[in-house]
Amino acid sequence: MNKILLIEDRPGRQAQFLNNNLIHLLEAKPFLTVPKEANCRALIEDINSNNTLSLIKYSLIMIHKSSLNQIGLKALETLCNTNNIDLILFSGGLSQHIYAKDKHQSLSMNSKEFYNNNLASFLEKYSKEKTTSLLELVYEAKWKLELLMRYRLLKTKENKEDDYYVKIMLEEETKGIEKITGISPDDVNSQIDKLIAAI
Repeated sequence: MNKILLIEDRPGRQAQFLNNNLIHLLEAKPFLTVPKEANCRALIEDINSNNTLSLIKYSLIMIHKSSLNQIGLKALETLCNTNNIDLILFSGGLSQHIYAKDKHQSLSMNSKEFYNNNLASFLEKYSKEKTTSLLELVYEAKWKLELLMRYRLLKTKENKEDDYYVKIMLEEETKGIEKITGISPDDVNSQIDKLIAAI
């Protein structure tokens, strides 16, 4: 079973986005650790001091991004890369999803979208190693369709773009999606059609 850590320095935020039943359901999950008050602050201080040794036992770390300083962000990134630990950063200041997959998966997202009604179900599946992508938290079973549709849009923009630097940026993003999904430009339309037909 995968162990999961949720570091939330503002407990009122959960109550703002989730009902009490869902909060209690999350707190009762044996695979989920949610440090409270003094323990939470101490853990954040450790991370911000580049002391992440206690986090190695987790498969997924979810943390409020604004609670971290630059040292803490770098320490988490290094920990996750070195130990293949997935990472979700959430913050009210984030307006879009940023997903990457290299040695580990990382997802940055808005707090409101993080604390959604699918959170408990996603964490349950993740703990049992039944998820493919962190994007399932946001898009559920439609995560791949969302990514392929974005890929098709980016490829269209890339093919029509005249600015060399913009073209390079678009190309880097499409290559990232190819790596995540295993898709090629020749297959994207047929794969999208198959996924839509399955809905």
